Amino acid sequence: GKKKEVKGTFASGTEFKRSTTYTTGGYQQEEIKTEIWHYNCGDNDFVYALTFEDGIFVKEETPTRGYGKSKCISAREKSSKR
Repeated sequence: GKKKEVKGTFASGTEFKRSTTYTTGGYQQEEIKTEIWHYNCGDNDFVYALTFEDGIFVKEETPTRGYGKSKCISAREKSSKR
């Protein structure tokens, strides 16, 4: 079947993609809400892109090196702040 994708960016900077699938001999529509959240973990790390489909985590990518001061907190750092 043919596939049509709609992409955009929320005001928060979160990307989204909506996918619709069509089949011949009938009609089938499938919409999946896809969000990609980007986390810049600073100069000595990467930018992490976490992809969620319909609210379920599906993959993690590191599209580029991080830059500037890290805005990421490790689980260890988070638990020590409590």
